[in-house]
Amino acid sequence: MNRFYQFFVHSWAATVIAALLCMAVWGHYIAYHTTGWTELYPSLLNLTLYLVFGLLLNNAYGHTATGSQRITLSSTLFFMGCAITPQIAPWQEGTICLVLMGTAYHLLSYTFRNHTSMGSYFTAFSLIGIASLCSPKLLYITPILILACTFMQSLHIRTSLAAILGILFPYWTAFCILYLTNNTHLISSFAAELTTSIFPTATMLHLSTGTGHSLAIPTIVLQIGWTLLLVLPAIAHIASATSSIETRANRYFQIGNFGILLITVLVLPSLRTTLLPAILMLTAIIGYSFFVTGNKRRGRNIWALVLLVFWLFTLGLYVWNS
Repeated sequence: MNRFYQFFVHSWAATVIAALLCMAVWGHYIAYHTTGWTELYPSLLNLTLYLVFGLLLNNAYGHTATGSQRITLSSTLFFMGCAITPQIAPWQEGTICLVLMGTAYHLLSYTFRNHTSMGSYFTAFSLIGIASLCSPKLLYITPILILACTFMQSLHIRTSLAAILGILFPYWTAFCILYLTNNTHLISSFAAELTTSIFPTATMLHLSTGTGHSLAIPTIVLQIGWTLLLVLPAIAHIASATSSIETRANRYFQIGNFGILLITVLVLPSLRTTLLPAILMLTAIIGYSFFVTGNKRRGRNIWALVLLVFWLFTLGLYVWNS
């Protein structure tokens, strides 16, 4: 069991296997759902961007373990989550949101007790504002995302104003461009998207019961189940672990943002495929902390095996239903 844990947490081979399986599942989904090269090229570009982002995620959160071995678990968990979420493969808005919000969270993670971090707040929320231009309904949660920064203990009047100005900056720029190019009529279509409710088609995975019948399982249930299996033990561990104040602040900041995005996906289903990549990113970062911080325990070995079994079960259902 200890060898399996070491392979799961530390080995680059586990990351490579997870990335290859992700590519296989996404490749099958792309081939089945895209028609023509005009749709195929953006999907392949998305796949490449996710692979690059996963490796960068490891560089940002994979610290050096004891000895010379480097922990690669954050990338492994991200690729595993992407492998069981193939519907985000051709979704360009989800890719844009992942890159912009991931960069914004990285900037905000360095603002702990820094009362002169107005520039970081302005830049981070400018990126979130650009993401909301692609998905207008993100505007509804931007005030809550600002309040989540209280965990970093750097949110005050000036940083709050910087965040608000950062969100407005892309809109002023877009309005000026539309005005100068005489395309102000596009503003009405943007406003219409704020009030339009679009419910994505629910996809099911069918599990044979052996009696000629099958059990239909919504894919979103399995995907949210994967995130909760990773995040809930990590939250319990973070709440009881002894660590530095800055580390705990960062963890609570990540957990707060995860909760905001997850509730948004449940309340606004039209944002599901847009926010799922960012949720998977936060799931990998938070779940990473559960396995690599503190003393090693046998319970973590068993929980890693439970995660692997659940993941293989979900992948098996995708293969069975293909």
